[in-house]
Amino acid sequence: VSFDSYQNSSAPPGLWQVTTLTISLKTSTWAAIPAALKLTITEAIGREFSTSISFNPAASPTSSASSPTLSGATTTSSGEPLSDIVSWKFTGVSEGQIISGWSDIEPLNAYSFTASGSIGVCITGIGAERSCNSNYAVNTSCYENGPQVITATASGKYGAGLESDWEESRRYNVSIVNTSPSLDSVKATNTKPSWKNSTTSGSITLNSQFGCNYSITLKSSSSKAKTLTGSLAADSTKVSFSGLTPKTKYIAVASVISKNGTQKKTFTFTTPAIPAKPRPTSSGGSSGGSSSGSSYPKVIGWQLDRAMSASSAFYYKQYSSCYRFSGFENGGFGVLDKSNWAVVDQSGSLLYVCKRK
Repeated sequence: VSFDSYQNSSAPPGLWQVTTLTISLKTSTWAAIPAALKLTITEAIGREFSTSISFNPAASPTSSASSPTLSGATTTSSGEPLSDIVSWKFTGVSEGQIISGWSDIEPLNAYSFTASGSIGVCITGIGAERSCNSNYAVNTSCYENGPQVITATASGKYGAGLESDWEESRRYNVSIVNTSPSLDSVKATNTKPSWKNSTTSGSITLNSQFGCNYSITLKSSSSKAKTLTGSLAADSTKVSFSGLTPKTKYIAVASVISKNGTQKKTFTFTTPAIPAKPRPTSSGGSSGGSSSGSSYPKVIGWQLDRAMSASSAFYYKQYSSCYRFSGFENGGFGVLDKSNWAVVDQSGSLLYVCKRK
């Protein structure tokens, strides 16, 4: 249908006038189920407006669909009809697209232009998140199933000297379709504690699909329940825990939650015992003997890696008189390669070291 033939001949070309368009469909042979048609209006400059009109063939012949409100592809612009100035195409999402789970659009690779100058694209959409020239990622499982709108807004400069600004937005009607969440696997990992710790820590890894948030409750027979909550990541989600009683069996209930339901798994794990404080050791003969008045082996002159193996109580610091040898080493500062350091002095379990070369 060409609207030009319905326009007032005295009006400038391209200026729309009020026009009534009647569409008649013979539906007597159609199945009595809800149906829809899509109406698209295209301007000469290339912009499009579209809408879907829903109706039921089984309804009364005298009933009519309500007048549609156009909300389709191109909606707003500033300045002149921009498709005549800059030709651009957005490929990150298409009209009527069905999306689920994590939606990840990279604006830098999702559009093309035939223009020069400063050009950029921003995306606004589900949940009002906005991203400009970087990944636009949204977890659609956090929203109700149904229609949503994603808007791509391009902007830049045009003209011989790129002196004029332009901006144009295109809206895309999409639909969120997600199923109930799944919790495919869950695993607890303990962190090896030090003798200096009084409690234990670790992490729980969740692998799930179509989930938005998580909730993990930890409970033992001798402690109050502890609950951890947060948002799920796009892939696996690692949740850290701390402050648990050592050498204790815990019952954990992990839940994955979305707008379409909740999935739970119950599992158990046991926290490790706290190791005993290491006792100072002494050795003689080939180890260099003990220093006077100390139970620690004397290791002055030893290579640092060998010295550290002589006693688990040893620790070290750089000797102040040899800082000129202790600069950048293997990509970082400080003692990185113990075989390249030597013990130059000792005070009990404290070793003073210098870089060998």
